[in-house]
Amino acid sequence: MINFQLNDPSFSKIVDHRYDSFNQSKGRDFEEGKLQLTDLYELALHTDSIPAICGKQERLENIINQNI
Repeated sequence: MINFQLNDPSFSKIVDHRYDSFNQSKGRDFEEGKLQLTDLYELALHTDSIPAICGKQERLENIINQNI
């Protein structure tokens, strides 16, 4: 069951989109250990706005519940 959910294209697409910032620029650098939390703090201080990304939790819950 769980394996199916993790391999479900709908589930993977939503998760990939939600965490896309971890695969780009500063997010990737942080994941790779090239930046510290203090570096991200400084970046946030000098960033005017950060777009909110919807996690679409309800959609994920529906996909999981359909396969339980």
